[in-house]
Amino acid sequence: MEKKNVIVLPIIGFVISLGFGAISPILPYYVVYLEGGISELPEELGVIKQASQYALEYGLMMSAFMLTRAMLARYFGSLSDRLGRKKLIILGLVIYSVLAHAYLLSSSAYHLYLIRGLQVVASAMIWPVAEALLMDSVPSKMRGQSMAIYMTSSNLAMIGGPAIGVALYKFGIYTLGIKDL
Repeated sequence: MEKKNVIVLPIIGFVISLGFGAISPILPYYVVYLEGGISELPEELGVIKQASQYALEYGLMMSAFMLTRAMLARYFGSLSDRLGRKKLIILGLVIYSVLAHAYLLSSSAYHLYLIRGLQVVASAMIWPVAEALLMDSVPSKMRGQSMAIYMTSSNLAMIGGPAIGVALYKFGIYTLGIKDL
């Protein structure tokens, strides 16, 4: 049994899910901003014209992310059988990290969709492969418990991520005085 994987993989799942969750409450406003629908902070908004169109766009983007990740999971799971799981996870983490910073460079909704599209590939390199490595690392009698720990860490991050994202946003606005969208 590789105890290190039982500790490290849930941490990786937590960090990836935390980043995904943290951007979730801010992303709809970012889409609207990049599409030219708002020019002021959400706190100062009245009514957003065509809000339902932006909500549809955001919903489609989230669904496309999850659908694409699910379709790519089989490919990357199979690839990890041939190349090695740790190599694929590390590559996925590097790509995911670079793309997370690319949000700051987005100047249009097209860029945002491109970043999300590439990020889904990195996510698919990590998610199924980490689960497979975890199952490889423990005896069969501990697989359920190990997977529960992994899933709990990811779910806790998805619960706390949006709150952290909003808290960081509010910290930037109210404490650091950032007023520029």
